Amino acid sequence: MRQRLTIPSVIVTVFLVLVGCQDNGNKDAPTKVAIAWVHAEVQQDEAKMWELLAEKSKVLDREDEADHTFSIDHMGITAWQAGAERYFYEVSYEHPETNEVIIEQMEIIRTQEGWKRTEYADVKDFESRVKDLQPEVLKEMYAP
Repeated sequence: MRQRLTIPSVIVTVFLVLVGCQDNGNKDAPTKVAIAWVHAEVQQDEAKMWELLAEKSKVLDREDEADHTFSIDHMGITAWQAGAERYFYEVSYEHPETNEVIIEQMEIIRTQEGWKRTEYADVKDFESRVKDLQPEVLKEMYAP
């Protein structure tokens, strides 16, 4: 006997798929945003940075794609969880073109569109905002 799909069953199926695709507290999701930001910055990919921002910045051109294809070989990541929907990150990396060590400090929040960086610039008063939080070193900069 052949079963027919009804509109309610299709709606329920689509809803379950969408719910399953949510990160639902996945701690890797905000970390991926922090890493994606650093890569986009090194590659001068303003479109990607614009996409990763919660509050869109007027200094970024959302149509300007990557100018470079650099990859980052050495990166260190430390995270501070400030709640279920807010993390702070300090990402240090060796710039692939200049070999200069760069340190990015950022806040990542969960929005209706997913995890996003709160602002284009580094977080003001970063140290005072994380001082009462427990740091978690996710990756050492020169670890294999």
